[in-house]
Amino acid sequence: MMASLAGFAFAVAVVSGCEDAVPSPATPDGGAGAGGTTVGDGGLGDAANDGDVTLPDAADAGVAAVIIGITPSPRASGDAPPGQGEQLDAVLTTFAAGVRGAMVRRTLSNTGPEAAAELTGVAQRYAANGKQVLFNLALAERAADGRPAELSTLAWDDPVVISAVHDAVDLVLDTFGDSLAYLTFGSEVDIYLTRHPEQRPDFEALALEACAYATQHPDAPPALRTGVGFSMSSASAPTLPLTALREAGEVAAFTYLPGVADGAAAPTSDVAGALDRMIVLADGRPVVLQATGYPSAESAGGTRDKQRLFFSTLAEALAPRRAAFPFVNVVELNDPAPAACDSRVSAQGEAPDGPFEGFACSLGLFDLTGSEKPAWGEVAAIAATFASP
Repeated sequence: MMASLAGFAFAVAVVSGCEDAVPSPATPDGGAGAGGTTVGDGGLGDAANDGDVTLPDAADAGVAAVIIGITPSPRASGDAPPGQGEQLDAVLTTFAAGVRGAMVRRTLSNTGPEAAAELTGVAQRYAANGKQVLFNLALAERAADGRPAELSTLAWDDPVVISAVHDAVDLVLDTFGDSLAYLTFGSEVDIYLTRHPEQRPDFEALALEACAYATQHPDAPPALRTGVGFSMSSASAPTLPLTALREAGEVAAFTYLPGVADGAAAPTSDVAGALDRMIVLADGRPVVLQATGYPSAESAGGTRDKQRLFFSTLAEALAPRRAAFPFVNVVELNDPAPAACDSRVSAQGEAPDGPFEGFACSLGLFDLTGSEKPAWGEVAAIAATFASP
């Protein structure tokens, strides 16, 4: 299916990557689409000064390739759930844009034995097309606890919860094999833990154990890197002692949706500063952007032109810093249908028709009619520009 930014825990509800089991095309050749059901969430003001920027040629831009992904949320068709055709069309559209990576997100509920066949289809599709995969096991996402109901009353480091996480890691490693480059745990967990500070020690123990378990697993690809997903806003100004958690694993993983914490898009003037803050927080480790995007809704302080400018500015700021950012996932291909949007908002405990809804539900590069927004061209250019060292 698609990686839905579901999680804003977004499924935005919880950010995402929900991919349905669909055939695995070995040679993608186009497609059209847009729409989706999730998001990721992020923080501090970003983007840059007004005006267009010129993307450097890949050959001139640095020494490291940056793998770009786009969350392939399918185009909405009323409030009916998207079918396999719409889901496959969205994936092919991202392939046609030249993406070389994919983020797949699943909650702990969706990584049991019954999920094996569906995940195998997803893994085969990406492997057949040479895509590098970032798998996010959505333990906690922003305001949402991603565990199944029967585990949600237990401590995070309860042996039963740890065993469930181990089983999920076993499945992911066995299914994705060498295509799996990154395995991250949670999304914007700092926001979740700020709301539930009493859970921090237990969650930290689980996350540290999960990273170590995955890295030392006999089926882990040699180059696998793990990490814990943070938001940009809270990670840079923490209210809890989260250093040990942020430093877990081999990569620093962030969600960067400038202004979402305030419900209004931040000015397009601080992208470079935000990237530099991530580099500092990473403390020498690579930085993985699990989700980055910008709203087009005026109710969230955005416009379509501002959305385009954000990505244009991101490309300009990323070029001289590309060695620090091996993987960047854009959220998302299509704006979600109204029902999916409502689910995102509800999952985060936000008010209907509030500023969060405008932000979380207008991140798509295509609108509800299937028409591309100006940002689509910018993102496709980014994918091409950073594909090669």
